[in-house]
Amino acid sequence: MTPYESNVNSLFTAIVDSASVCKFNKFAISSPGYSQSDLSSSDCKVCVTNSVSQLKAICPLSTGGTILLDGCFVKYDNTTFFGDDDKVETLKRCGPSVGYNSEVLNRIDSALATLIAGNGQYYRVGDYGSVHGVAQCVQDLSETQCEDCLSEAFGRLRSECATSAWGDMYLGKCYIRYDDQGKVLICLQVQSTHV
Repeated sequence: MTPYESNVNSLFTAIVDSASVCKFNKFAISSPGYSQSDLSSSDCKVCVTNSVSQLKAICPLSTGGTILLDGCFVKYDNTTFFGDDDKVETLKRCGPSVGYNSEVLNRIDSALATLIAGNGQYYRVGDYGSVHGVAQCVQDLSETQCEDCLSEAFGRLRSECATSAWGDMYLGKCYIRYDDQGKVLICLQVQSTHV
């Protein structure tokens, strides 16, 4: 096993172990991190454990990898990405159309507007009637970068899922989602390693 493979394995172990204690962490192999999410610690740990297992299987010899499951996000690389303002679209999902029902579309817009209203929080929940929204930035972004990322995600989501009953827009460092049928939960984990 190369030193890099050993470091990646150590990182994966640290990611899994930390998920039961902290819902957000960043590592330069041994750096402490931060915590913010809405999943329980045990649910977050299960999601991160599954993510790491899949990363090991999918990217066995890679110097970097990213995986997004419906509950957590894990990333590692041999170059730093902390503080980078990454607005590359990584995932978009749009639900079935509600047509041009102005009442529903106004509720969606109102719920999403509460999520991007500069409150300085990395994790945000907003409700408007039956519409529930969730937004989150990784915590290595500044508050300004987070606001910019969420504004970008909001614009793309409303443009690409214009009449959808639900939608998800994930960019490299943030996501925003809404659902007119029930609450959505997510845990965002970002990890890194240097060799």
